[in-house]
Amino acid sequence: MAKPGRPKGSKNRPKEAPANGAATSDGQPRPNGLTDDQREALFFQHLPIYEAKLAAKKTADANFKNACKAARSELGKHAIDEFKYAIRLRDNEDSDAEIQAEIDRMLRVARYMNAPLGSQLGLFDGEDRRPATERAYAAGKLARLQGEPRRSPHDPSLPQNDSWLTGYADGEKALIAAQKRDDELAFGETVPATADPVGDSEIGDEESTYADA
Repeated sequence: MAKPGRPKGSKNRPKEAPANGAATSDGQPRPNGLTDDQREALFFQHLPIYEAKLAAKKTADANFKNACKAARSELGKHAIDEFKYAIRLRDNEDSDAEIQAEIDRMLRVARYMNAPLGSQLGLFDGEDRRPATERAYAAGKLARLQGEPRRSPHDPSLPQNDSWLTGYADGEKALIAAQKRDDELAFGETVPATADPVGDSEIGDEESTYADA
């Protein structure tokens, strides 16, 4: 004996709204829950928001392009590539191993192409061979250029501490010189190189803290 067919749903079951988004014939809401009047009202609410955001995006895009153009004009055509690389390093987007592998690939290809740089492959093994005081100086200067406080991570009894503070001071001088140049270009006159471009309150005369044991 054949099995009875699957029973059909109740004839009282409400009809599903069309999947194409059209209103049902009896005026029920669309599948997204909006009537045509509601959809029309929301359309005119969102339209000015979209236009405002689009205008802001166009302005931001233009400002970004102008900033890139200004950077290239002063720092050279590779300025943006250098910025991107600096951000990768600063934000630790790549591990030291990944960066080292990238350098190795470039030098290996240079060797394949018989370029002078290819003979220096062994010089880049990822180890920082600079003296400790030189590394401390570079770290101090970088700290000032990035707007960090004047707090050496070294014990005051170590020579690295003096090197760090010297680097920090040289970073300050570099910022003042850059600001002086910008002021002269903007105002067409010589400006005394005495002003702190970011304010004395940011530097202060705090005592150096240290992390070395």
